[in-house]
Amino acid sequence: MSTIKVNNIENRTGSSITIGGSSTTSLNLASTITGGTLTNTPAFEVYKNSNQLITDNTVTKVTFDVESFDTNSAFDLANDRFTVPSGYAGKYYVYLRLDCDTTVYDMRKAWGYIYLNGSVYANNRHNGHSTTNLDRLGINVFTTIDLSAGDYVEAYVLIDTGSSQPQLSQDDKSTMFGAYRIIGA
Repeated sequence: MSTIKVNNIENRTGSSITIGGSSTTSLNLASTITGGTLTNTPAFEVYKNSNQLITDNTVTKVTFDVESFDTNSAFDLANDRFTVPSGYAGKYYVYLRLDCDTTVYDMRKAWGYIYLNGSVYANNRHNGHSTTNLDRLGINVFTTIDLSAGDYVEAYVLIDTGSSQPQLSQDDKSTMFGAYRIIGA
């Protein structure tokens, strides 16, 4: 093992500093490092600021209106999807919160889905009781996904009611979607 001791490393204008090569399997940082920041990026969080009407008992893509943050401009609000930028493959923590709502107490079930590249990757659901139905229900879905550059994630929902119009509510960011890359995983 060799040691290099210097006081300062600077990159040339328009270039970056690379540590390790194609055969590097890990990089260990000393616990005494101060002043530097490691960040879990890319990262994004989006939410609804208007209600979204949902077709009853049909899997429907969730649309979002506002970005709380998007560190790498990788969430596309026009397509409601996050695409992993080039150079940012890795494990990502992905989370989804849905505020499912009806106009009367007739919600039979609600399902939330995280899709990966157009297919279901993770879901969570609540099936109503046969004697008592609900008018409002929160669904949370969260998972860790190993993503490659170009992979994309999206949010979907299914709400089944008796006869009322199901919707996703937007109260206080109650319907939101986000992800961040996990450092060291």
